[in-house]
Amino acid sequence: MTKTPAWRRYLRFWRPNIAADVDEELRFHTQMRVAEYMARGLSEEEARRAVAARLGDVDAARVDCIEQGKLRAIHARNADFLDGLRADIRYALRSLGRAPAWTAVALLTIALGVGATTAVFRVADTLLINPIRYPHASRIFIARRMMTIDGSQVPALLPVAAIREWRGHAHTINGAEPFRLFDADLGDSTTSVTVHGSMIDTAFLSFAGVHPIIGRNFAAVETMPGGPGAVLLSEGFWRRQYGGASNVLGKVVPIDGQPRTIVGVVPSSLTIPMFRVEPADIWLPLVERTTPVVNGVIVRLAPSVAPDVAAAELDTIFQRAHLGSPGPMPMGPRRAPGSMQMRLALSRPQDDLKIRESLLMLVGAVALLLLVACTNVAHLLLARGASRRHELAVRHALGAARRRLLRQLVTESLVLALFGGALAVVVGWVALLVLEAVRPADMVALAYVTTGRGILAVASILAIGSGLAIGLFAALRVASRQLGGALRAGAMNTQLGGRRLRAALVVGEVALSATLLVGALLLVHAIVDLQRTRLGFDARGLYAVTFAMPRGRAPAERSAFVQRLRAVATALPGVEGVTIAGSPPQPRYWRMLSILETPEHPASGETGEATATNFVAPDFFAMMRMPIIAGRPLDDGSPTRNEVIVSRSLARRLWPNESPLGRRFRNALVHPDGSRDPWQTVVGVVPDMVQDLLESSTRPAIYDALSANNANPFTANSVTLLVRLKADRPTALLRQFAASVEPGTPKPVIANVRESIDQSMAEPKFTMRVLTTFAALGILLAAIGLFGVISYSVGQRTREIGVRMTLGATRTSIARLVLGDGVRLAVIGIVLGLVGATVATRLIGSLLYGVSRFDPISFTLGAVLLLVVAIVACAVPTWRATAVDPVIAVRAE
Repeated sequence: MTKTPAWRRYLRFWRPNIAADVDEELRFHTQMRVAEYMARGLSEEEARRAVAARLGDVDAARVDCIEQGKLRAIHARNADFLDGLRADIRYALRSLGRAPAWTAVALLTIALGVGATTAVFRVADTLLINPIRYPHASRIFIARRMMTIDGSQVPALLPVAAIREWRGHAHTINGAEPFRLFDADLGDSTTSVTVHGSMIDTAFLSFAGVHPIIGRNFAAVETMPGGPGAVLLSEGFWRRQYGGASNVLGKVVPIDGQPRTIVGVVPSSLTIPMFRVEPADIWLPLVERTTPVVNGVIVRLAPSVAPDVAAAELDTIFQRAHLGSPGPMPMGPRRAPGSMQMRLALSRPQDDLKIRESLLMLVGAVALLLLVACTNVAHLLLARGASRRHELAVRHALGAARRRLLRQLVTESLVLALFGGALAVVVGWVALLVLEAVRPADMVALAYVTTGRGILAVASILAIGSGLAIGLFAALRVASRQLGGALRAGAMNTQLGGRRLRAALVVGEVALSATLLVGALLLVHAIVDLQRTRLGFDARGLYAVTFAMPRGRAPAERSAFVQRLRAVATALPGVEGVTIAGSPPQPRYWRMLSILETPEHPASGETGEATATNFVAPDFFAMMRMPIIAGRPLDDGSPTRNEVIVSRSLARRLWPNESPLGRRFRNALVHPDGSRDPWQTVVGVVPDMVQDLLESSTRPAIYDALSANNANPFTANSVTLLVRLKADRPTALLRQFAASVEPGTPKPVIANVRESIDQSMAEPKFTMRVLTTFAALGILLAAIGLFGVISYSVGQRTREIGVRMTLGATRTSIARLVLGDGVRLAVIGIVLGLVGATVATRLIGSLLYGVSRFDPISFTLGAVLLLVVAIVACAVPTWRATAVDPVIAVRAE
């Protein structure tokens, strides 16, 4: 029998060579049988023939043995791995259980960092990465007619006839589905609820790739004029309003007074991909004859077709079919001159996302927070590993391989990450619910974010990935050096490299937290400055009560209705004044598309602008406490004389360096019947009224006179009573007044004017709160990290502190020494963080609304606040250091 070569034994370091083992075994049996037959007197050649005849097909037996050997080896390896993994997990659980405080801090750090990141990434995925859930989502676009007004794109309604032309002649699209948005009252007058809805045709559900959860789709007859009324409910509304009951099918509900039958429920994934409108609660069939225009058309491009090419073809077909009339404009009934053209645009939901910049900033902020959390966990693992070096050295000395120790440490990190990830799922889920609960009404896009199964996948990937990376880094750091050196006396005090690494991690935490904090303080400063903006009128105690005009009444009857409202409101106790206006001061104030001209300067441009316009009573300016800068107030005869009051900015633009009093101007845009507005005479100038705090410039405004003899504004759908209450009068009085006026009419809307204007800052305020929360979490984690590194340093320097105190060092000097270590790390981190903030604030420059990116107040306050937190974090370790008994400390060593 030949001896196994030495090199073959080294190959078994990784796994056995089964084929070689089988060949060796077969060779051994063959040689033994040959020797046996030769002992019986056969020659070697005869003996080998006899052995071959007795053994049969040796090659087949060899293949079968190799396969069986490989299978047994795999089972053995799997069994060894699972046994080792179970042992590692049990040991990890016991190890983590022996340090409950450390484990709790680590779990909380992972849960907060990963949970917050999961929530923000879920929002970013819904609104930026995968905003459309239709089949072939990358080819889905919304086609709309757009007009440029004041540098912004304003959509116009689109005729349904265009969809027929596109379906019949366009080659760049594979489908086109129109939609019309609406709000309606569902239910009777006593139990009605306002719902958001959309009108669609019968092919829309298959286009979107969804099927009703219960019930059916619209039938073709239901899209015909005079057909049976039908309605589909969205899943969310069905569960909120009807508790998810299946017996809603066939139920007849009034929608804006018209009975409609519930025929089905569609999943919540069915949405119109426009983040500027609320998700639909109900869906109605689109009847072309009664709904000739739509808000837009969802098109699916043909494969490999660019959006610009498709838009050009669709626009050409639109113009060729003579469908170029813009239709009703959203800002009024006027239309532009024929030379003012509109263009067809294809867009995606994220293109119109108002909070895009804020969301990108929050993604960057939460990424910094995740880095802080990961750095903190790495620091905690390093500190724990350093304290366990003696234990690991003993295990290594008793025979444990270094890779076995590495696997054990990595397993502990993964167990920690899994538990932390489970908590992170809860934190992320709660964070999304909080975002939905506290989101401002204007931030409609957040309503599209749901707490679906995706949150589990994101949290798991982040937690396991972070835990594996951090655990491997810490394990290699702890077990990479000569573990035997840890058994020598005083070895624990010689790990200068480890202390430097942990100190560097803490510096990184403080730096990242400083960047977050400065960004949050800059936004806070911007919000405070905006709230100090002078409005141009006195908003204290001012309330706007907006009434819907009674339907089916003549303008004179509506005028009488408004005058009765005013008389009743004036008689209320605690009311200081009442006036009437066409619309209240608020961010979404009524604007008119206009091209203003004067006799001296006729209009020559083709680009319109949005001019604020309002019909007001003669006492409007006195009640609003707006001074008349020049001229006189309006009176009851002003409507017949076409007299108006203009804002200061409009007067300066039309008549620079000249008095506007007695001057005339008009809107040069043409009415649908071809007529033009009459010339209007300026009789007064008032300050600019700020109604939207985020507008960079003041909107020009025109105030027309409203009187009992002027019925024109009463043809509108609503009118507003502006009521000024004494400071001690409750707003419940207004609610009681509103409910008592003309029972059966829609409920009036009561709004505090100051709060309504402040709502224009809803988005930056929301962003500020979220960023401030992230900054606070970052500061907390940095404080924990700083506390940990200083505490560990004090524990490792106990003998040194004892020797110093024995040689005469006072407790004050020891406190100064320990505190100096912490403050030194904090100052380095703060300096690096301020430098990082200087670079990072470029991303939020557009959100600062006039506040400089290098605002010294924010930078100084951030540095001071972090320094105070660092001193507080070092307080307990400092107290422990000064409480050391020098005799015990030296004796312990």
